[in-house]
Amino acid sequence: ALGPQVKKDKSPEREARAKAAAWLAKQKPNDTTQTAAYRLLVKVREGEKKLDADIADFLRRQNKDGGFGQLKDSPSDAYATGQALYILSLAGVKNDRAEIQRGVDFLLGTQKKDGSWPMTRRGHPGVTPGPFSVPIIYFGSTWATLGLMRSSPK
Repeated sequence: ALGPQVKKDKSPEREARAKAAAWLAKQKPNDTTQTAAYRLLVKVREGEKKLDADIADFLRRQNKDGGFGQLKDSPSDAYATGQALYILSLAGVKNDRAEIQRGVDFLLGTQKKDGSWPMTRRGHPGVTPGPFSVPIIYFGSTWATLGLMRSSPK
């Protein structure tokens, strides 16, 4: 049975998730798009029904070019845009909504001929990013692909 009674069942995984959620709730949220996406995802997974205000807040992060930046008001990239499209789809935002189509257009317009997306390394505040760019290109291209899979016709 996958109904409401499942939430009452105890399991090590459920307890670990509850502890992590309690810890996260006590932390001051940073201003990354990833953090905002995960917070929206938690509400979706918890079954919250009234997400319109949360979705509107998240969509305010969208840049004029249709993409999303990893930090608020930072340049758009494939990582943040793909992740945003993916999470918004899980939140029930329809693919024909203008904001979603703008995000898709951003990804379609920035994909390189080899199939990847350009990414810029960035470090946390006070940290110089390392010289190796393959991981961020890989992760950015993966999120872009996942976002397109959730936001485009089959």
